Amino acid sequence: MRAYIKRIIAKKANKQWKRKLKWKAGKKQKKRYKSSLDSLHSQLNHTYNIQHANFVKIRPPKNFSFVANSNEVIGFINKVFECFLKRQKLFIRFREVEHIEYDALVVLLSILVRFSSHNIQFNGDFPVKRLPAAVLKSSGFFEYLYEKFMIRDSYVLNAKSRIHTHASKHVDPSLGKTIIRDSSETIWGENRRSQGVQRAFLELMQNTHNHAEIGKEGDKHWWLSASHSKSKKKVLFSFVDFGVGVFKSLDSKKEGSKWGAWKKLMPQKHKYSNNAELLKLILNGELHKTVTDKPYRGKGLPGLKLLLERNQISNLYIITNDVKADVKNDIYNILDSNFSGTFVFWELNEQNLSCNDTFKDSESIFNDSWSEK
Repeated sequence: MRAYIKRIIAKKANKQWKRKLKWKAGKKQKKRYKSSLDSLHSQLNHTYNIQHANFVKIRPPKNFSFVANSNEVIGFINKVFECFLKRQKLFIRFREVEHIEYDALVVLLSILVRFSSHNIQFNGDFPVKRLPAAVLKSSGFFEYLYEKFMIRDSYVLNAKSRIHTHASKHVDPSLGKTIIRDSSETIWGENRRSQGVQRAFLELMQNTHNHAEIGKEGDKHWWLSASHSKSKKKVLFSFVDFGVGVFKSLDSKKEGSKWGAWKKLMPQKHKYSNNAELLKLILNGELHKTVTDKPYRGKGLPGLKLLLERNQISNLYIITNDVKADVKNDIYNILDSNFSGTFVFWELNEQNLSCNDTFKDSESIFNDSWSEK
């Protein structure tokens, strides 16, 4: 009996001894790995500091979403644009970013293409966290950046990815057909017509062409991107106009012109204390009715609100100058930073209106007038 107990004790002790050896070996391996990793990070940092010594280093916000984190992203975008104006080399440190949305990538892309077309060097790294790094890689963002961009009127950026981008200085009535066809395949699994989305494209293109820069019609690019999610059966659209924005465009209207009288007429008929309240009036068609003294017909930016109300699009956001509008929830806020231009975001999903009819001619859609609801 004693011999049996001794064997059990010895066997148990042997197991404990082996576990201890294994634990020590694992600890030693972890220490070795950490040491090599620290060495690698040290080498990378050294290389980074040497190779990019003359680059301006800018960190994006951890939440890199233009809609969800507008103030911080606009502050970041303004810093990037300042580097472009000064022709400074730029390095974007994505390492600490924890969340990325395509809307912010589109705005950044529209600026970095300018760096490339003007031969200004730029570079960047990837987020340490797996998910935002995967979003950045799968978006096709870097595929676009490594193309050689020349200064021209239009760009078509359709990498084999989830983000498809078009840019132009002109109104392109036919563009919506292709984008809507691809979007309907993602959402409904078949080719359908979305007159609401087509209308949104044309109104935004026309606005940019007319008001992109004071006194220079058609001088700036508009950028339109669509990111697809088959699993959620929706497509997210981001439209970027790096012009002067809604309010600076209004302020530039000359006295004596039809729209130049808005500053005098609007305060007589409506009370508003800031641009957020003014944008709400604009989207409700009040500016048009006040200035023209005619029934509002649903064109321009206010037409987008009608598309939302008619369930032709969903989740509409507009960011321009110092205002952010969550149109669906009727929330209009003043921003801390000024965005030089207009950004419009909306969604198309399976709950939105669509039909199986063949596409109506894009030019006739654009020329049709709308009546108020």
